[in-house]
Amino acid sequence: MDARIDATDFGRRKRQAALTILAIGALMIELDTTIVNVALPTIRADFGVSPASLVWVANAYFLTFAGFLILAGRLGDLFGHRRIFLSGILLFTVASLYCARAQTEQGLIGWRAIQGIGAAAVWAVATPLVLSLFSDHRHQAKALGVLCFVSTGGGSLALLLGGLLTSLLNWHWVFFINVPIGIATYVFGCFVLPPPLRSQLPIRIDFAGALTLTASVTLAAYTLNGRSTTATSTILALSCMALIVLFLRLEYRATTPLIPFPLLTSRKLVTTVVVQVLLGMATATWFFEAALYLQTTLEYSPLQVGLAFLPANQATALFTLFLSARLIMRFGLRRCLMIGLMLIALGLILFSLSRVSANFTREILPSMLLVGVGVGMTTTPLLMLPLSDTSVHDHGVITGTATTMMLLGSAFGLSAIVSVANARTDLMLNSGVDIIGAINAGHHLAFALASAVTIIAAATAALLLREQQPR
Repeated sequence: MDARIDATDFGRRKRQAALTILAIGALMIELDTTIVNVALPTIRADFGVSPASLVWVANAYFLTFAGFLILAGRLGDLFGHRRIFLSGILLFTVASLYCARAQTEQGLIGWRAIQGIGAAAVWAVATPLVLSLFSDHRHQAKALGVLCFVSTGGGSLALLLGGLLTSLLNWHWVFFINVPIGIATYVFGCFVLPPPLRSQLPIRIDFAGALTLTASVTLAAYTLNGRSTTATSTILALSCMALIVLFLRLEYRATTPLIPFPLLTSRKLVTTVVVQVLLGMATATWFFEAALYLQTTLEYSPLQVGLAFLPANQATALFTLFLSARLIMRFGLRRCLMIGLMLIALGLILFSLSRVSANFTREILPSMLLVGVGVGMTTTPLLMLPLSDTSVHDHGVITGTATTMMLLGSAFGLSAIVSVANARTDLMLNSGVDIIGAINAGHHLAFALASAVTIIAAATAALLLREQQPR
């Protein structure tokens, strides 16, 4: 299978070229997660659909992306991470072409769902492939920093690129732009990605386990999106729980389980996944509530909101690219993770103290930078920790599982914390507080809860993770 390639077998230039291909693939996936949101109003006007139907253009991608991550990771472990990455790029590119040519709303939604499957295949094996390129701990950290750089910077680029393409051309080009990039990535990837070694695992797919797990994750993602009624959500949640129980029963009896049970009992893996889930809850809440705070309380325009988030995004991207590897080598994965989590918590606390007439430079900017640097410090350790001390033949399923749990945690945390914050706003309004003050009180509670969740994540890492000594 994909093992770490020695320098004598895989030259330095070829490794750098392979890393570039993987980074471009990750950037494509990250761009398509948000770039389509800019084009949604134009798509709605073109097709003449309701907002409730239009939201499925975004939801279809998210549901299949979350639902197929674990299966895609296990397929990469069985058949080769390189093969699954290239297959994912090809599927994503073809789906992008048909999204661009869609003539109906149903056709666009269907091909968006297929896009999500291709994206899951690319994302689940990108990290294992990066680690396979380098055998040295320091170079692995640097390479993952590059991958994190393009991922974190992709959100800012997506907003700018989506606006330019939609304004200067039309919404079809939001998808058309993926086609030449995808073709080039696939062709060059065939030449520069490291060839897989022979798998040590039996080539058997647990189809029953794969079906039940994918269905349960997709149902969970749909339920947590909050688009259905309370009764429907209850039924879906119960169905999801039943599928999870069935999956565990099937896995216990399977000769080649989709997720090996030793992984589920790994203290380091379980702890890291818990930290990722908690961090996902906090950062999703921060992004949502901060955007609302800037628009509703400070009355920023959409462009000003985007520019306000730019320092945080750039701090995260630059930190992962230039400083993360050095700090990991000096202080270890665990300490960097804990410091980053505490910086995020401090930034969220400052947000929870923000005034109705806050000054951006003195009050908002420091909070943004603290969160941005904190995310930059935590990203690479959270990628490396669950894969350290585990077999390379399980890296795909580990990455898929960790990413899936983070996505579900983000959706659940955002839904729960925003509901509590809205209840606080309603309570303040009923007590006679003016509407701006009531809304700001809701934001304060949301930021405070997100900060508490982050502190719990830091305490979890401190108590349950062993110190990672740099090589």
